Amino acid sequence: MVLTHSDRTSCGADAHSITVTNIKSGDALCYPLCLLKGHVSMRNQPSACRWPEAKLQMRQYSSHDKRPTVTNWPVVNCEFKSLAHLSTGNNHIILEYCGTTTEFMLTYHPRNTSFHVIPVYIICKNHDGQFQAPASEDNTVQSACQRITLGTRLIQCLMAEKLKEAGFERKTFQIEQDLNPSSPECHVFHSQLDVEQARKMKGIELWEYFGRELMMSSLGRQDRKFLAFLSCTRYNPKSIDKFPSTHDEMIACTEAYVALGGGGLALFGSACLHTWASRIEEVIPRLLNINKVDAQHFMDDSCYRGTYGGCYATTLGSVCHELGHTFDLGHSSEGIMARGFDNLDLVFALPPQNNNHLRGNSRNVISPVCKEEPQHSTVSLSKILNVSYSVASPMKRICSRPRRECVLQSSYDSSDSCSSHSSEVMQDDSELCRNDPGEACSAISEDHSVITNARRLSKSNGDCTFWTKSCATLLNHHRWFNSEKFANSSHDVLLFDPDRNSIISSCGICVAEVRDDSGLILLSYEFSDGVDSLPLSMELKPEGSCLIVVEDTVGNILKHSLV
Repeated sequence: MVLTHSDRTSCGADAHSITVTNIKSGDALCYPLCLLKGHVSMRNQPSACRWPEAKLQMRQYSSHDKRPTVTNWPVVNCEFKSLAHLSTGNNHIILEYCGTTTEFMLTYHPRNTSFHVIPVYIICKNHDGQFQAPASEDNTVQSACQRITLGTRLIQCLMAEKLKEAGFERKTFQIEQDLNPSSPECHVFHSQLDVEQARKMKGIELWEYFGRELMMSSLGRQDRKFLAFLSCTRYNPKSIDKFPSTHDEMIACTEAYVALGGGGLALFGSACLHTWASRIEEVIPRLLNINKVDAQHFMDDSCYRGTYGGCYATTLGSVCHELGHTFDLGHSSEGIMARGFDNLDLVFALPPQNNNHLRGNSRNVISPVCKEEPQHSTVSLSKILNVSYSVASPMKRICSRPRRECVLQSSYDSSDSCSSHSSEVMQDDSELCRNDPGEACSAISEDHSVITNARRLSKSNGDCTFWTKSCATLLNHHRWFNSEKFANSSHDVLLFDPDRNSIISSCGICVAEVRDDSGLILLSYEFSDGVDSLPLSMELKPEGSCLIVVEDTVGNILKHSLV
């Protein structure tokens, strides 16, 4: 018998229980788009449930509007993930599943700071501002701004959630509109660069040009970082002799392609913007969209997954990665600042159950420690990161507990290194995570792979996306992630003392990284209580030049070249 809408009856009020696992009632957030994760359990027999659709309903009441906002979210294998857009002040949230409800309160107030990020949509001279998209998609300037705004909010939320999972408080950057509600959600910037000239420029040239132009405009300020998208990016496979089969070939036939971040600007092309959601309720369906990209007409930037959902996950994850560079993060050997950003779909969505076709096409990518090809969408300020060499393992501190002055000693753990043609593979029963099928790499060893992958799942709360410890520590103390009352003063000291060959700090050093000239983190140290002095007389013999990046507990950052 098929139940009609009027025939549907809920189970008894005690048939289920609803548990939110990542957040608790009374929590205060500094960002408005909140991720809720949890599970629904059965107290009685499952046959008692008569609803044919497994949906979780969320009703939101704010202190400013007593009318509820109602949204519905899928429940998969008794788990759910949902997004709530919070209003300033108190937000009363009611979750309901099949007659069972749970209620809690969340508070949203932006931090007290002037440091903020501005989403920008750049329209070149003699361009109409419409981004490349299928005929079925709205590609107007307004639609672009809506997609960029929501994408920025998702990244804002993701950064905070991943800091919490790393053991810190939920912290993230503020968007201009958080601090000034009358400002645009996304600024439309009309550039003086002609569209035809822009389409002939390389990514680094575009980054340098728009960085100067934005800073010299009325928007330019030292307390702002720009998250910018270029409207005139155009995928044109007819511009090369053969149909693109690799990522490099795809980039070669894309005009005005850019994915670069550093300093005060993260800049991206818009060739895959049509795969992004413009409304909250579209986020999960678009991330799970398994429709194939027509690569004859549109850019397939999905890390070889070939789907619209893959493009959405990879390109939005790339934005998170490059924005991380503007917050002084380097490239890590795993996690978001490596290739972990490809798995962003698992952060916000649950793959459908009992459907091998859907799960196979929704499969995700585990970041290999070493890759044969340059990292896709993972580029530093000046050059593409190429990690086709062995990565040194982090050195261990010999001090067993924090000290005000710490001595460092190098050590080597062969279980954390790999050859230039190896990659780690994650494979569990559900096959949620796999390495890139375009990589001709073999597993290091079964035992090492199992140990490493278990560690990654633990770090990432099961979604394969996480900050490494040094990246999380740096963000936790970064001035763009904290209120201004914690910012530095003129009396703070963080400098290199040549007489002692040490970095000294008046506020306590919390993290130090040694990076090579491509920005890859070779070694890292974290000090939970902060140390006053960091001697540089370590047994470190890197090939070529390298940089030590040090941050103190109030967000001052020092970068010093090591010879």
